[in-house]
Amino acid sequence: MRVLIFYDSLTRNAHAAYNTTGRLNSWVDGLEAAFEKYTGDDFEVGFVSSYGKPKANVTRGRFTYICASQDKNIAALLHTRNNEKAIQFYQDTYRKIVEDYKPDIIHIFGSEHPYIFLCSEYPEKTLVSIQGIRVIWEYYRIKYQNMVKKNEARLSKSWKYYVKKMLFGENFGWRDAYESKYVKSARYFATQNFFVKSYYSMLCPDATYFYNEEVLRREFYNAQWTRQKAEPNTVISIMSGQVAYKGFDGLLLAAKTLNDVGLSNVVFKVAGVEESSYLGKVMKRRMATMNIPRSQVKFLGYMTAEQLIDEMKKTFMFAHFCHIENTPNTLKEAQALGMPCLAPYTGGVSTLLKEGEEGLIFQDTNHFSAAAMIAWMMRNPDQAAEMGQAARSRRHQDSSPERIAKKFVEIYTQIHENSR
Repeated sequence: MRVLIFYDSLTRNAHAAYNTTGRLNSWVDGLEAAFEKYTGDDFEVGFVSSYGKPKANVTRGRFTYICASQDKNIAALLHTRNNEKAIQFYQDTYRKIVEDYKPDIIHIFGSEHPYIFLCSEYPEKTLVSIQGIRVIWEYYRIKYQNMVKKNEARLSKSWKYYVKKMLFGENFGWRDAYESKYVKSARYFATQNFFVKSYYSMLCPDATYFYNEEVLRREFYNAQWTRQKAEPNTVISIMSGQVAYKGFDGLLLAAKTLNDVGLSNVVFKVAGVEESSYLGKVMKRRMATMNIPRSQVKFLGYMTAEQLIDEMKKTFMFAHFCHIENTPNTLKEAQALGMPCLAPYTGGVSTLLKEGEEGLIFQDTNHFSAAAMIAWMMRNPDQAAEMGQAARSRRHQDSSPERIAKKFVEIYTQIHENSR
């Protein structure tokens, strides 16, 4: 069987094949390693990504790395309202890749990307793995358009562009329209929870929905958090990407609430946000108006998996504040380590843990609830640690690379047999 996987960046083996460094696609990287270990010689995979300068295809064993790179000017056009030229370029490029590789199955990771059009041209053999949720744009526009105040955001000459395009997500607008146009043609979806299935079932009621997890970054399977090595009264959150919906406001409100009740010794670590970045500056201005000491929030910036694990093992608990979610890998990775975890009722998050047994859940935007649960875990460290260990046991079972790889092979086989 030949499977062609489309995704948005490179795996570590693809970086090695191209002799490059840079962003690592964590879930596809883990899936590639699982396919390599748990599938047979008759299973071949082509990995298609858009990264850097154009490169020739590289084949290593059963895996082929295909670079669908593009001119920077074309990529820039994709994020404008008049993006027909860029979309046509992408479609022609991806169509040629499919024609050359001749796959039995096309597997798309992320329905919001340009290659989603393939499910309209090859519906009988295309599987779409849902990453984000297309409702994000409307939700973003209505609920969070006033999240960042003008006096906080006016930090540079480009502040208007940045706030509109990134913090408030106007660049999601074209993605929503593009996805809506093509995703209704999809016949097969892979989802991680019932929440996503129910939402896409409204758009594609006649499609077939398979359930499967995502493989985590391989480093998190072998590491373990212990209470003895963790610093008391410390919380770590991960906010990748310069976007407001990741929940910086909830984190700061929780910190403020804790301060107001005399728990000013709680330190929040924010991975994924540089202090000098646009979002970092917005957060510091907000902290000043809320009288939150600079020492109470530490910006860790971008971290490799190894660096992040080291920092997480030194931290007492993990807290997730994102307002819009599917099933976050950041939470799953914290669970895989065995950390005490706190997360909001949003998207499919509640399917990842049993409340009171494997972690705690608060109502999204309810910073009083979030602060109260952080305080409870700090005051009941033994019970918090027990929850973390219970979550770790379940996570290693549910996110087993072997189970996930073999399940995808079953799904591919079923789709292939249906297409004959």
